[in-house]
Amino acid sequence: MISPDVASAVQVLGQDGVLRPAQVTLFGRVARGELVSLSPVLHALLYGGVVAITGGVGLLLKEQVEDLGPLTIALLIGAASLACLGWVARVAPGYARGPVEAPHFAFDYILLLGALLLAADLAWCEWRFTALGGNWAWHLLIVSLLYGTLALRFDSRVLFSLALTSFAAWRGVAVFSVEQALFGWAGNALAVRLNGLACGLLFLAIGQLLVRRPVKPHFEPIATFAGWGLVLLAVAGGTATGTGAGTSTGTGGGAP
Repeated sequence: MISPDVASAVQVLGQDGVLRPAQVTLFGRVARGELVSLSPVLHALLYGGVVAITGGVGLLLKEQVEDLGPLTIALLIGAASLACLGWVARVAPGYARGPVEAPHFAFDYILLLGALLLAADLAWCEWRFTALGGNWAWHLLIVSLLYGTLALRFDSRVLFSLALTSFAAWRGVAVFSVEQALFGWAGNALAVRLNGLACGLLFLAIGQLLVRRPVKPHFEPIATFAGWGLVLLAVAGGTATGTGAGTSTGTGGGAP
């Protein structure tokens, strides 16, 4: 017996007509510990399955590239991604600005798997066929936009967080690629901090915009957390750099 008081209360509510007989039976079994939720276990298994399949794709790329060829691998991964996303699009409810209940227990995990496979396929194509050439960093921005679009359409907070991290990764890589060509400041610590600060402020603005519109306002904590994290890292990085510089200067001044 997990909760004798709850079990007794269920019986009383049934006798008073508040609960139907079927509800009395169900709630009574839960209160007596005869029914146990397997939801956490199933969620863990599904997440583990997504990780295992994604890791298996990595092994496929490594081991079978010579046997299958790069084009065949790209088509296989693309087909698997489209199969996942096609199923998601078929069973998903219509778009809504607020939270949307998942139509299936495995819905979020199949959506995540399809998105990850799509990103892996794009990365594979970029690596093997170099479609973007020296501008390969734009691949991260494309992935971020894809994740963001899927997150808004199918109400996925996991994909929304991946969209933000992919965007931040693009800005980090851009310091050493795009901005190197434009401004010649690759490797400049100030440039890295300024990018992190700007990206963090952008995420904070996105969080506020989601609430005020409102469009997916339950995504706001994700954007706010990521934004403040980047802002604090940028400020802390500048403080540490300044402290180190001051210490070095002081030591040099005291040297004979």
